[in-house]
Amino acid sequence: MPARAAKLLIICGLTALAAGCVETTAQREPQPQLPQRTNMVQREGVSPHGASVAIADIQGVSAPVSGHLSAIFTQAARERDINLTDAKAANYLVRGYLSASPAEGGATFALIWDVYDAKKRRTQRIDDLVFVKGASGSLEAVDDAALTQIAAKSAGDLAAVLSNMPEAIAAASSPSAKAFVAKASEDGTTSVPGTPPAMAASVPQEPAPGAAAALR
Repeated sequence: MPARAAKLLIICGLTALAAGCVETTAQREPQPQLPQRTNMVQREGVSPHGASVAIADIQGVSAPVSGHLSAIFTQAARERDINLTDAKAANYLVRGYLSASPAEGGATFALIWDVYDAKKRRTQRIDDLVFVKGASGSLEAVDDAALTQIAAKSAGDLAAVLSNMPEAIAAASSPSAKAFVAKASEDGTTSVPGTPPAMAASVPQEPAPGAAAALR
């Protein structure tokens, strides 16, 4: 075989081998995972109970779904020692926004909680994604199993944020907690920095009727 022909065969063979490697690599790529969130972690030794909170409303869904999710969330919140109370007595008010999108094998639910202080200033935004296997992408068709997963994840996120609030830290009754709260009072702040409250274009900005009137 001429040297040139042999060289061409080697090049073709290497090209085919490389193509096969690329194909194999592509086939072995892992499925895309949910992005990492930047919410706070729960402060060690501090219960969220010291910072009371009231749920203003949950937007993005019909009233029946919102009411049902609120009931399930209330149970999940109490299991995490979150102090739910009346809007007039609460240290903080939260407003939720729920959305859903179909995903392979189920649906991904996004729930945002905006946290407002007693002066109606938004101090935190909590956001997270929950993948529910077998769920549809319709919020009106969401079942109890999906709502329970959404509520559990959201309650955990809210508990973490509340544990970083001055009221919760003060309730821990440690010298460092008292110093932290004293510093917060001097600065005129009512919460510690956490997830920046960046506005999402898809989230409505106007208060909803009913319990949301407390935010007006």
